[in-house]
Amino acid sequence: MSIISVGFALFTCVVLLLYYILPHRQQNYLLLAASLLFLSFWSYQVVMIFVFLTLANYLVARRVRQEDNKHARVFLWIGIALNLFSLAYLKYNDFFFPYVAYYLRKTGVAFSLEGLKLLLPVGLSFYVVQAVAYLLDIFKGVARPVASLADFALFMLYFPKLISGPIERSRDLMPKLESPRVVNWGCLERSFSLIVVGLVRKLVIADGLFLLFPERTFIEPQRFSAPHLMSSVLFYAFMIYNDFAGYTSIVRGISGLLGIELSHNFNTPYFSRNFTEFWQRWHITLSNWLRDYIFMPLTRGLLRRGFDSRHPLTLILPPFVTMFVSALWHNASGGMLLWGGLHALCQVIERLFALWRKKGMQHFPARWQQSLAILLVFALTVLAWVPFRMEIPIALQFYKEVFRFSLSGEMSIPALVMWISLFLVALSLMIDLPQYRRGESVFVQQPPLVKAALINIAIVLLTIGIAAHLKAPPPFIYQAF
Repeated sequence: MSIISVGFALFTCVVLLLYYILPHRQQNYLLLAASLLFLSFWSYQVVMIFVFLTLANYLVARRVRQEDNKHARVFLWIGIALNLFSLAYLKYNDFFFPYVAYYLRKTGVAFSLEGLKLLLPVGLSFYVVQAVAYLLDIFKGVARPVASLADFALFMLYFPKLISGPIERSRDLMPKLESPRVVNWGCLERSFSLIVVGLVRKLVIADGLFLLFPERTFIEPQRFSAPHLMSSVLFYAFMIYNDFAGYTSIVRGISGLLGIELSHNFNTPYFSRNFTEFWQRWHITLSNWLRDYIFMPLTRGLLRRGFDSRHPLTLILPPFVTMFVSALWHNASGGMLLWGGLHALCQVIERLFALWRKKGMQHFPARWQQSLAILLVFALTVLAWVPFRMEIPIALQFYKEVFRFSLSGEMSIPALVMWISLFLVALSLMIDLPQYRRGESVFVQQPPLVKAALINIAIVLLTIGIAAHLKAPPPFIYQAF
């Protein structure tokens, strides 16, 4: 069930009506039941898989932090292996099962792929990284095991965040689940603002660009001119950003109506001045996970082994391993690995430049230099989206046609399509720029007359966006991960 469907809207309204009349303890049971019901709309197999993993993680975490447990580290690795194996088996079976079948058949063993394939539970990638973080935090003592199985299940399966995050830490979300919630007018206003902004991002900007998106440019780039290809990847950059940011904004708003604040996941990433800042603004909860559990442990391990901060291995290995894990988490494909490698390369270059700058330039760049840096990072980020969307051979052909600056090939984009696409890009920037300067609550801080005008504009845009969909809106892009 899509979170932008009428069915989900009715489901949420029923949950809210019951939620507001129940005391705190019963509210949590209601939310857990609603989360399991939400999963059941996908399939009963999905419910069974998530229930099994939740129970297993709950029991393992208790042994990891049990007093005088000499085998805590063993249980930690059992828990991590269980989560990662589940993800690999269910998400990457199309990648490695053919190889297993090939070698088994060579030995004369009859083997059927169909018998091993299972439906990939929606949101499993997000669930697994949250579960791994929970076990590691318990082991390191920075979080405590959740005593109640019901509370732990709600932490893992809370329906607003289940499909595509945010990826929550137990030390942040559990206190909000364990304590009574207060939903006041300010909370409601801020939550409705997030929902409206998210709907505009998804239904108007992302889906509008999706409907106008010239799909063939990412399939046969050799048939198109460089300007056509560059405009296509630019529109794709704003489509994927507004699609995922729109999802996050909607679910944070829904959770806010329940008095439970979820983590901020996007902070105007296309205004970043370097790639380190970009990953502090784009998909923030995943970036923080990669930093805390991949990048920093690897860096500390190299430093403990005598490699100083200027050593090539310390400069190169952590960014590349981190982005390799990020790419593999998204999808096991050559194009995704190239996307991760391009981001890692940019980070390494920035780290080398930072070492040089410490010796020479000491003061912060002027505003014009910062603006130039924003444009450069944005341009490189847009180019890096190419292999994110396609496999390596097609991506290389795409780059070849772009950097030839050729005007030959199909280059005529209908004027109306171009103007609508540019308007949607401008609309995205008009939403981002005030938030970049004054934070995401900027729209609820306006005078009543301005807020009324913004609401009416949003209603008009959403009406046009909904009318443009001849059938159901396309699913969220990150839902596939």
